[in-house]
Amino acid sequence: MPQHEKSDVTLTFYKATINAKDTIEYGTNVVGGVSPGKGGQTHLDLPVFNTVREAMAEVKPHVSAVFVPAQFAAKAIIESIEAEVPLVVSVAEHVPVHDMLRVHEILRTQSKTRLVGPNCPGIIAPEQCRVGIMPYQQYTRGCVGIVSKSGTLSYEAVGSTSRAGLGQSIVVGMGGDMLPGTTLADGLRLFFEHEETKGIIVIGEIGGEAELEAAELIKEYRKTSNPKPVVAMVAGRTAPEGKTMGHAGAVFSAGDITAGAKAKALEDAGAIVVPHPGVMGEKMRELLGLHPFDDSVSAVSQLYIEEAVRVDKEWHIAMTIDRENYCPVIRLKDLKSSQGAPRHEERKSSPYSFVFSLTNGISKKTITDISKILQLPEAKTEALGKILQGMFRIFSEKEAINLETHLLDTSDGQLICSDSGFFFDDAAQKRQPELFALRDSAQEIREEVEAEKYGLVYVRMDGSIGNVVNGAGLAMATNDAISLYGGTSANFLDAGGQATKETMLQAFGIIMRDERVKAILVNIYGGITRCDMIAESIIAAASELGPLRVPMVVRLQGTNSEAGLKLLSETDLGIHVKADFGEAARKAVELANQDS
Repeated sequence: MPQHEKSDVTLTFYKATINAKDTIEYGTNVVGGVSPGKGGQTHLDLPVFNTVREAMAEVKPHVSAVFVPAQFAAKAIIESIEAEVPLVVSVAEHVPVHDMLRVHEILRTQSKTRLVGPNCPGIIAPEQCRVGIMPYQQYTRGCVGIVSKSGTLSYEAVGSTSRAGLGQSIVVGMGGDMLPGTTLADGLRLFFEHEETKGIIVIGEIGGEAELEAAELIKEYRKTSNPKPVVAMVAGRTAPEGKTMGHAGAVFSAGDITAGAKAKALEDAGAIVVPHPGVMGEKMRELLGLHPFDDSVSAVSQLYIEEAVRVDKEWHIAMTIDRENYCPVIRLKDLKSSQGAPRHEERKSSPYSFVFSLTNGISKKTITDISKILQLPEAKTEALGKILQGMFRIFSEKEAINLETHLLDTSDGQLICSDSGFFFDDAAQKRQPELFALRDSAQEIREEVEAEKYGLVYVRMDGSIGNVVNGAGLAMATNDAISLYGGTSANFLDAGGQATKETMLQAFGIIMRDERVKAILVNIYGGITRCDMIAESIIAAASELGPLRVPMVVRLQGTNSEAGLKLLSETDLGIHVKADFGEAARKAVELANQDS
């Protein structure tokens, strides 16, 4: 990654055309494109190849930028790995988790290629080289290295450091995928050694334990002479349990490390933790002064009752994704003991965790080892094997993310499962039509189902401030900022990077129909999403959906923000416009409290 000044890039997929034009204009040395069946042609005065291997042989790129849709992303990534391209950047979101498990099985067998993404904005060395989809107009060359799970929060950090006069050296979008190719720790290692980087920003969120790995690395780094300052934040402190907050990796499940605990780990390691990205630039400027440098749920419709049984032993068994080792894992917890599966640093050597290969499945040895921990007699080991192999068939064939059950060793000698819960990958829905046909939307929250129809990610919460935001990380940080200033959010709403006027109208409709809402906060950082389109949607919502019955605070930054703000200023809607992230959240809380 540090060789950005000379990096040659090939672009995979014809939909990369618009991005390629912007990337070339930015100064990136794009040397060709890949589109099967179109080899030998030219496009944008660049050669087109049938395969990445052909491109590698002819133009020898340093980077392969993969813009194919999610269902084809794994194949394109694997093709680039097999061609031994040094760096592969994949931007697609909602890549099926099992596809990424297979990608990581291949990554583990080689050392030539590093993957960044998927579900990431890419990498940029401002004013030098851009590989990805970030709104490059906001970036300025400088001294702060940024590594972030969230694309929109990385944009916020960029804006904050630019306003503070610091700029950015390199910005790495780790991405919000459950199984990313590059982690926060990888970004930290780069910045520790990168001479142009004088300060480091780390942005995490709920889901996984990448922040804990980063904290351990920061703790060791702080012991070196003259370490660079690290500013951090973790989004999702107010995220409800069991909900996917925008992208697959941003989900907080029972037993997971909370956003607050991650923030505390980073703080204990020596990072300066801030509540929201709006203050990152000034906080980093302050720290660098010490380091001089140059320059609503439906009613129950069905009830299932099981006969009670006497239980001698009860274990919780989960078959899930090990997000540190990039492979499936079986985890155990004794529910009748105060001891159970250890956390983070103890897991790698824990007798309660068993990693296995998605390709090879669960071995007889693994079943035997688990049986010994459960202290089962030999006669019950066969029954355990059938249960585990049955779980694996569901996990593999139906592309599950998490399967949980209570294993009961009953007084009458049976081994049975109880209270099972299965979590499947939404990104694999098209490949699993029979499975998703079982979904009963009547048992789900009506607004969440309605939002999904329009590509919106909506999660109902218990507060009084309605939110419309683009980007999962930015949306979680907005919820957190509202909480910081004493308010409560009525919802999480990620309009996504592909929002249109129609989808935004639907978003405003959902929020405006919610009688609990006392104020609305619109927080948009325009990348692909244009701020003038957001302004037009707000005006249309007030016209088509009826007058605004509650006050609205709007913050627009990024692409076409000046045009958007001009449109709003020409209306008579009484909208409160705020440029600062924290001030926007504070104003929304103030207005909501006035109506209480």
